[in-house]
Amino acid sequence: MNRFFLLLLLVNTFVFGQNFEGKITYQNSYESKTPNLTNEQLNLLMGTIQEYVIKNANYKTSFNGKMNQFQIYRSEENKLYNKFSNANILYWSDGSVEGEKIVEVKKVKNKEMILGINCDELTMRTSRGIYIYYYNSKYAIDPNNFKDHIFGNWYAYVKESKSIPLKMVMDTPEFKSTSIAIKIEELEVKKEIFDLPKIPIEPISNFGK
Repeated sequence: MNRFFLLLLLVNTFVFGQNFEGKITYQNSYESKTPNLTNEQLNLLMGTIQEYVIKNANYKTSFNGKMNQFQIYRSEENKLYNKFSNANILYWSDGSVEGEKIVEVKKVKNKEMILGINCDELTMRTSRGIYIYYYNSKYAIDPNNFKDHIFGNWYAYVKESKSIPLKMVMDTPEFKSTSIAIKIEELEVKKEIFDLPKIPIEPISNFGK
């Protein structure tokens, strides 16, 4: 896997009563397993603070990294729009692209406390790595909103948890990342936050050309 697709995977991996609407701020840390890419470089590129805003079936993730700026998922198009700092272009990815093959799913109740919240643990072992999520049903989301969001195995996760993760650990041959919620805000999100900036839009396959 080349460096760009490693970074894209990291970006896409940061998704029961009333659905949660609001913002979650995560503290992120990265451990590189890729030659010539140090932990410090990866943390600088990806950023150590991530803000995730969700309203119904749309979300926006913003980063403080030197490479990533934000990603917007618009459910009506089932596309993820990525903005990188080195180009005044939006690059879109198809949300229906199949994720890694899942070979095992395991749940453990009451596994970890995060921000004083008792969280269950969901582990998904795939053909390429291990993905561990911690969640509480208090921060619920409707899986039907993301039934077409196969990219990154997001629908597979929300179908099992029906909740936004408060902690995520991704362990692959190329990297290990940990994202932990440090602030949760329930608030009304204006739909305009998911509007796309008026800049050129190209498929992700054009990145770097």
